Amino acid sequence: MPKKPMISSEYIPYFKKSKNKTPYFMINNYFGKVIKAGLKRNKVSLRCLSRGVGLDPSFLSKVLAGKRSPPTGERSLVRIARYLNYDADTLVLSAGRIPRKYQTARNRQKFLELFRQLNPKR
Repeated sequence: MPKKPMISSEYIPYFKKSKNKTPYFMINNYFGKVIKAGLKRNKVSLRCLSRGVGLDPSFLSKVLAGKRSPPTGERSLVRIARYLNYDADTLVLSAGRIPRKYQTARNRQKFLELFRQLNPKR
């Protein structure tokens, strides 16, 4: 089975320094941009995505507009990733969460490798 693609390089941000040291993807609704790109790439409507993953369409609309935070549950994020054919770990990370399988000490090295892929040096 072919490996699922990482999120498009045009949506991989650099962490810009800000006064409050908030990561770039938290400031500029990075998660919403990634989801919008996935919807456009797969030619899927927001309502179709929300039905497919079991989330409320108004909630997803507010998330994409930047008025609400991304879903907190990793399962919801994984369902969205599968529906849009994204790598689940990458999408969970883009939502500002650390994937569960990288939270243990023995998997920190794998997490750092994934994190470096999302944040290349300038």
